[in-house]
Amino acid sequence: MSELLKRIEESLLEALKNNEPLFTLRSLFTEVLFWDELRASPFNIRIGPPLNTDLTFYSLAQAGGLAVFLVEWVEKGLPGITARRAVHRILSNTYAEHLLCYLSSERDELAFVWAKRRPQGKTEMRTLRYEVDSPARTTVERLAHLYIPLEDRMKHLTGHLPITFVVEKLDDAFSVEAVTAKFFEDYRIVFNHLQRFPYERFGDKKWAHDYSLQLLNRLMFLYFIQRKKWLGGNPRFIAEFWQTYKDSNQLTDSFFDRWLSVMFFEAFNNRFHGGYTYFPEKIRFALQMAPYLNGGLFTRNWLDNKFRVTIPDEFFELLFD
Repeated sequence: MSELLKRIEESLLEALKNNEPLFTLRSLFTEVLFWDELRASPFNIRIGPPLNTDLTFYSLAQAGGLAVFLVEWVEKGLPGITARRAVHRILSNTYAEHLLCYLSSERDELAFVWAKRRPQGKTEMRTLRYEVDSPARTTVERLAHLYIPLEDRMKHLTGHLPITFVVEKLDDAFSVEAVTAKFFEDYRIVFNHLQRFPYERFGDKKWAHDYSLQLLNRLMFLYFIQRKKWLGGNPRFIAEFWQTYKDSNQLTDSFFDRWLSVMFFEAFNNRFHGGYTYFPEKIRFALQMAPYLNGGLFTRNWLDNKFRVTIPDEFFELLFD
């Protein structure tokens, strides 16, 4: 991880763990991303239907006249799309272009929201989220695109950046297309690495392709389940599951057979008996309480049964680490 990404992640975590998120987030923009200070007092705005509530806006920074504000959300969780649109409509009367950072009332989630203007007057709300128990690497990487190096300022004789330059920065940081392209590039690398193991072992190219695709689909669904807190109420269960395996002096390359397969084919099929003494009590409890998934994704099929497959730990190091 580069020094810039490390400082961004540290700032986000500190903002959610201390009692001064305003100071920390302001430092993130002014000292890490090198935006300018915005000297403005907090102000209240009445947001009408469907919210019908008062919100306080705290200045964080500005660049090219585009302001960044912190909003401490008044309801549980973070605002939905309807609420975000309602806030944007009111605030844009004063600040046509702005970036909002929402802080959940529980102070465990952040959402950076930018209203991207589309042709024909349409506005698209784009959001980057960050949670204290489930830090998002993508959000950290995208926020890094808001960094303004000194050489960019030197290009402008007055030292003041034009707002068009800042909007381009935001467009880049909040680019859905860039995130999608990065995801599929990473997916391609992981997939190619994965299918090499069964293909080299058994020589069946078509089966190795289909088996690897199924395994990755199962692994991705795990993240959906964990985000729902269906695995011991822990939104970081997968990372801790993998780390516990590495710390427990298990046989090398036994994660797939003795850990992951138990989760897939027993815990999610209501067959987990809890007798695996090599699992810590916390993990046994989570697997016993795992939801019964009757959709077929975690049911053994011909791809699982055609060969006796073992996936080495090096693949999971690439995936999880």
